[in-house]
Parts: sequence; C-alpha cells; structure tokens
Amino acid sequence: MRLILLILVAALAGLFLFQKHSKAAEESRLAAIASEIARRPVSIHCQGAVGEAIDVTAESGSVEFDATGRPADVADIKRKICQRLQDFPQARMSAKFACLDAPSSCDASVVNDAIALDVLAHESWHLERKQYEALTECYALQTVGFVATKLGSDNIQARGLARLVHLLVYPHMPDAYRSDECRDGGALDLRPDSSAWPS
Repeated sequence: MRLILLILVAALAGLFLFQKHSKAAEESRLAAIASEIARRPVSIHCQGAVGEAIDVTAESGSVEFDATGRPADVADIKRKICQRLQDFPQARMSAKFACLDAPSSCDASVVNDAIALDVLAHESWHLERKQYEALTECYALQTVGFVATKLGSDNIQARGLARLVHLLVYPHMPDAYRSDECRDGGALDLRPDSSAWPS
C-alpha cells in the first residue's frame, strides 16, 4: 500500500513539474512575440488553474500602469486565452479556417482563436506604453496578422484572421475600445502608405 502511495505521489509530482515547464515554455514563446511589438524585453504571465477558479474579472488580459503612465514589464493573460494561443499552431491547420474567405461563416472556435491573437496583440501594445484603450485596440487590430504569422500562419491566413477581428469582433467592443479613426487612412493607421487594412 505504501509503495502504491509513493508511486502515486511521484506521478503527481512529475505531472506538476511537466505542466509547470510547459507553461513556462509557452509564456516564453508569447513573451518573444510581445517583446517585438513592445520594442523592449517584456514577459507574459498566463493565469494558472487556481487563478482561473477564483477569477471574477471580465478582462481577457491586463497590464498595470503606474501613476506616471509607465507600464509594468509583464502582461497577465487569462488561462483560456493562453490555451488557445498554445493550441493555435496546430488548430490553424484545421479545415475550419477555410472560412476566412467569408469571415461571417466562421464558427465560434475560429472566432475565439482570432480573439486570442487580438488579446496578445492588445496587451503587447500596452507594454509598448500605449495606455488608452481605443488607440491600443486599433493598433492591436492591425497587429493580429503579425501575431498569427509568429504562431505559424502564412500571410493569407494571417490577413484573414485580422479581417475577421475587424469585421466580427471590433464593432462589438465597448465604446472605449473603438475609434472612428481606426480605419484605412485614419489617424490611427499604422501603415498609412498601404491600402491593406487592417494588416
């Protein structure tokens, strides 16, 4: 009986260490993407199972700013968003992603994957010192394609995912996250010399 108990404890400890290593590797991969957008070394913290169980907040991610408007060096991202980002390199190869030619035909899983890409882009722009939500989200919208390519999408799929966020997600965001200048040629256009929108 004691031997069985020791084996069980060892197995649980091994599982815990494997999950911890896997989470750290995923956070490191996402931090590399965020650091490119933020133009400085930053970290990503993915919420754990315990944090998810007691979480009552609505935000998918967050970055703390101090009183002077300086952001922290880490973004906190909800567990379900991190899981979607972790699974995206495999998920993106699914036939379901053929819907990107007509985004309104995409099912909820593809839309949720696109939202996860947008969350990482959004929090990365906060880490870059963009505090105001409308500006941050407009820049994020234009960076969804970049995040998608970093996670394995080709350029066509990446543009389709950015277009999906623009057409299906952005219009339903709270007013504070939207701007009339978030458009091709608008004041918040990151690439005003290009007619490609949003990426």
